[in-house]
Amino acid sequence: MIELVSVGVALSTGVLTILTTFSKLQAVLSRLETRDVELREEIRKLQLQFDHASDRMELLTNGLKERIEHVNTRLSGQVKETSVTLNSVEAYLQKNTTYERRG
Repeated sequence: MIELVSVGVALSTGVLTILTTFSKLQAVLSRLETRDVELREEIRKLQLQFDHASDRMELLTNGLKERIEHVNTRLSGQVKETSVTLNSVEAYLQKNTTYERRG
């Protein structure tokens, strides 16, 4: 009879140990799941920030390209106008003075 009681006590102790361990594992799992959800949300927010930054960078790049093209076109026109004016002045000077065009 004493052996049966001692087996029962040992079995009860073992079951309690298993239940305690299971409870602790459930708590750890719950914390991990909560942290997983938090990290997924943080990743989603960071992805949105990255996408917005990427869009802004693309807009800035396109704006700079357009500005450079505009300045290039304007300066090309000014260079042509200046070249025509210079050629006219040189032609006038050659015709009316002793000016000689440099090579």
